[in-house]
Amino acid sequence: MQAHFVLHLAKAATPKTINWIYKLNYKRSKIPTVLRNLLRACLIGSYIFIPACKPATDLSQSDPIEPFNRKVFTFNDALDQTILRPAALAYKETVPKLLRQDIANFLRWLDTPSILANNLMQGDLQQATKTLKGFVLQSVSLGSIDPELDYGLSYRDEDFGQTLGVYGVEGGAYLVLPLLGPTNLRDTVGRTVDVFLNPLTYIGPESGRTIFKLTKGSLEALTFRAGYFNEIDELRADSIDYYARVRTIYGQKRRAAINNGKIPRNLPPADSIDAFDGQFLKLLKNVK
Repeated sequence: MQAHFVLHLAKAATPKTINWIYKLNYKRSKIPTVLRNLLRACLIGSYIFIPACKPATDLSQSDPIEPFNRKVFTFNDALDQTILRPAALAYKETVPKLLRQDIANFLRWLDTPSILANNLMQGDLQQATKTLKGFVLQSVSLGSIDPELDYGLSYRDEDFGQTLGVYGVEGGAYLVLPLLGPTNLRDTVGRTVDVFLNPLTYIGPESGRTIFKLTKGSLEALTFRAGYFNEIDELRADSIDYYARVRTIYGQKRRAAINNGKIPRNLPPADSIDAFDGQFLKLLKNVK
């Protein structure tokens, strides 16, 4: 099954992907050495694993293993309805809103080192300065304050998947991972790199780090589900094909994130603003 999966993805690769590796040689002044080496490694892998290159403004999602993805999606949805949704409802009803916001700010603070690293790798020094200031201010209160609300420092989430996207690496095949949900090949690589970019990954004994990561991941899922409780319920109830709509929204969210929270400009005619999901447009202000 694994061999069939690799073969199926390899059929969609094109030589254009490899050309990116050589183009990196002419961008030394713009791309840091570490990032350039990471990009090369990802691009070499993309010759096998990432489907045909598409323009940065293309909103379509390649989904070569849709039957498998749908099964995982059904599994995740069942977990959401039986465990996560009830837990999020209880969390909303029992934990005061102010405390919930403090917890969300704390989780954001824990991710700040990797966000700062991605700001720098993208060459966004202005946002990197804001991220660093926010991190210092939050450190005083262990992350409970909100730099954006309290000090006017705009927050923008960044990850290595976005960094790769900024430098032209396409998303590749759409994936739905057990428990983790929707992603793609590029962003799966990004998730892994972000773990190593965060210094917290290396603090404490291995057993303690594992417990920390599991606890953090569970809290992030809980706060996200509670924060978008009604929106997710409406999306699920109103969708003729819930899987396809989540796939569309995920692709649009990532495109907007790569464009710093904005709808991409110079969209092809077939992908005008009308192609954006209405639910996504309603939540666009939260895509940072």
